[in-house]
Amino acid sequence: MITVKVHTILDIKKVVGKREVQIVLPPGSTVADLLEQMVKSWGEGLSSLLFEVDSHKLFSHIQIMVNGRAIAFLSGMGTEIADGDEVLILPPVAGG
Repeated sequence: MITVKVHTILDIKKVVGKREVQIVLPPGSTVADLLEQMVKSWGEGLSSLLFEVDSHKLFSHIQIMVNGRAIAFLSGMGTEIADGDEVLILPPVAGG
């Protein structure tokens, strides 16, 4: 098994209950597997912040980074994660 540290902020932090959580996954897991495991743990409240309705399609405004690199520049949701990796989930930030 691998352990991944997930960092969250704003609404996602509110649902998860803390800024950092450790998620245990099987070796060879991807970002999609990680998010699926998180939704199993935190339910619809988390799913509605990450995915389009009735879909596993990540909202375009959600940024996910693995070890400081945006998954858009890696293999997207298929990006493999390894033991000790750090994943940051960034919802949109409003402000002015």
